[in-house]
Amino acid sequence: MEDKEQTVLFIDDDASIRKLISEILLSSGYSVICPEIITRESISAIASQNKFDLAILDIMMPEISGIEICSMLKNKTQNNLKYLPVIFLTANQTDDISDKCFEAGGDDFLLKPFKKKEFLYKIKSLLRIKKLNETITMQKF
Repeated sequence: MEDKEQTVLFIDDDASIRKLISEILLSSGYSVICPEIITRESISAIASQNKFDLAILDIMMPEISGIEICSMLKNKTQNNLKYLPVIFLTANQTDDISDKCFEAGGDDFLLKPFKKKEFLYKIKSLLRIKKLNETITMQKF
């Protein structure tokens, strides 16, 4: 089975961070969905399309938090019996925030600023787990 190009959904309210992360992802061979408008409605529309393999979410944003977005995305993908890996990015880590991220369905956590290599390893690792999960799921049905 040939690997398809993998798509990463990246959501952050900071335009300079969106540009930086998008460039890193694109230069590493990933397709990127990176909305500039971040509202419940826009995220719901993106989630309904279900055209991404992994999500990277900033935690603190003006209208909707990354934790809320994670819950929305996980609810949409669970209805399709798909595993969606989620990485949270934040500049401020507290135990309370970490707990909320993992309770919402997050799989990993990265503090800003981060090392590019570590960032890409986390993505690659979670996409490998997703692929294994899909293989197992296909074998069950």
